[in-house]
Amino acid sequence: MSGPLSNPFMFKSAAGATDFYSHEITKSLRANSDDSAYLHHTPSGNSTNRKKWTCSFWFKNTMDRTEAYGPAKIFACPHSSTNNHVDAIELYIDSGHAESGFFQLKVTGQGGLDTVLATKHYIRDPAAWFHVYVSADTTQGTASDRMNIYLNGTLITDFATETYADQNFEWGFGSAQKRSWFRMFGGSYTTTCGGYLAEAHFIDGSVEAISKFGESKNGVWIPVEVTSSTVTYGNNGFALKFLQTGTSQNSSGIGADTSGNNHHFASVNFASTDVVSDTPTNNFCTLNILAKGSNATLFEGNLRASGNSSDGSYVPSTMAFKTGKWYCEFLCVDQLEGWP
Repeated sequence: MSGPLSNPFMFKSAAGATDFYSHEITKSLRANSDDSAYLHHTPSGNSTNRKKWTCSFWFKNTMDRTEAYGPAKIFACPHSSTNNHVDAIELYIDSGHAESGFFQLKVTGQGGLDTVLATKHYIRDPAAWFHVYVSADTTQGTASDRMNIYLNGTLITDFATETYADQNFEWGFGSAQKRSWFRMFGGSYTTTCGGYLAEAHFIDGSVEAISKFGESKNGVWIPVEVTSSTVTYGNNGFALKFLQTGTSQNSSGIGADTSGNNHHFASVNFASTDVVSDTPTNNFCTLNILAKGSNATLFEGNLRASGNSSDGSYVPSTMAFKTGKWYCEFLCVDQLEGWP
């Protein structure tokens, strides 16, 4: 399949949640790229097995095409202590592709080799949550068996760039190196990416089936509950569910690890208000970054906009309705009064 894979559920009333979802995600973390907000953690122990790992997370993109030209790292880790090479799951804009300007999902691994799986599936919809599942097993003899990428429950088999890791290659994700969300450490890129992150799981040392993280219901890919009883996290695995709002690197912090491994992530430039209720099972309407005027700037998860008196400061919402009763609520403030 080529083309976009979009999460079909755009709006859901709270009353209908328990009727459709077997597991509800209650919180997500909102990262504003202008704040240079990111999470990071450095494991102190050895990996269970750096040749095998599984990563699963839900993400809603809030960046526009000019904000993140090049790689915007969602999850990243230096491959070695030299920080010269970085393994990452990223959104990428490549001017060389026919659909330049849309975000491409890529997995890269660099450590004496250049491993790149760049999908032909573009992330276009700023209103939709999408689920990413990546598993790696470099012990496999066949190169194409060494990694699987699923987007919204669909296995990706068609790639714009397809270069697999060497057999028995050891990835950096499970090593005792700094791991980060929304930012890359090492290499030449230090910019942060923006978006909403929910239910982020990393499995160290094994491949867990995608059915452990999601299921299809009525043609919609939805989350299932993931716990230490349903998956084996391994030595350096973790689970981030963003149920806490503290700013310290502990079980009460924003980056609290709920896997039982206590790999709590430090939060940088996040506030308690960045833990929000916009989730894959309760998707919120935001401002539409794809349809904004040229003089409008969006930030804070596309919930705030700034403009000027010139034409081109308009911003529509990401949801539109033809029937029913609806209302919108917003605050308009003159920036001269000191509103940031």
